[in-house]
Amino acid sequence: MGARKCPIEFGCELQLNKARNPELILSRQAVIPNDIAWSKSTRVIIISGPNTGGKTVTLKTVGLMSLMVRAGLFLPVEEGSQIPFFPEVYADIGDEQNIELSLSTFSAHLKKIIHIVNHAVLGSLILLDELGIATDPQEGASLAEAVLKELSNKGVTTLVSTHYLALKLLAQTHNGFLNACTEFDPKSQKPTYHLIFGVPGHSAAIATAERLGLDVKITKLAREIYQSRDTRADTLLKELTQQRMELQKEKKDLQSRKLELESLVRHQCSLTESLRQQEQSFKLDKSKRIQLAVRQAKIELR
Repeated sequence: MGARKCPIEFGCELQLNKARNPELILSRQAVIPNDIAWSKSTRVIIISGPNTGGKTVTLKTVGLMSLMVRAGLFLPVEEGSQIPFFPEVYADIGDEQNIELSLSTFSAHLKKIIHIVNHAVLGSLILLDELGIATDPQEGASLAEAVLKELSNKGVTTLVSTHYLALKLLAQTHNGFLNACTEFDPKSQKPTYHLIFGVPGHSAAIATAERLGLDVKITKLAREIYQSRDTRADTLLKELTQQRMELQKEKKDLQSRKLELESLVRHQCSLTESLRQQEQSFKLDKSKRIQLAVRQAKIELR
């Protein structure tokens, strides 16, 4: 698994370098490592992006590692990682529809949310997959926003996956809220499974449906219907996200070039120091040879 000991401290910032999901490793599936990190002031991390892009895997990765480190287990992360101690971990992941108990998907999720809101203590970790789904989208988004604000006020750390535009915008306007997204490659029309912090993601539902085999005639019509509606806010957010990702790529390239230049400077300094030492050594040897020649000449003159 390539795991290592990870420090656990009260109140530290979460920093998981090149984190790999333990379940995927054990099932021998290909795993894309991701850096997962946020500051102590961050209370709510809103993860968006394409379907089947890795949002739920990210929630599970953080949750599993939070429990593993408490049990004294090593984590599949790289050097420099650390994780705060979460006194309690709550999760609402997956469809809990129950016909026998007359619970719809929405009701089942809501009962869990109510339990979490009522019982989560200060410093807990909350994992919510697709908060507010299976009901009217506007009401669901409004309910999800209210729940996240309440959890933030309770002093817990919440990771939530979503497709709601309202929640993506929430992270742009409220302190303590942070956007993150699973990357989608517009050229290949496939998710890359890379996690990017600081930007919201695009759901790419139509492209995903097309990739999974839905008739092109249907997806073409879906695009026409989508474009005929007022999607200005979503389009603007998508453009801003693309610009932000391009800036992050440029920043990464600049950092890489900076490291290369620093390496060249160190190499040049090393060469300069080596030449200086050689010059000093040559001068010293030359001086010794001259002194020896003078002494020999004096001896011969005697």
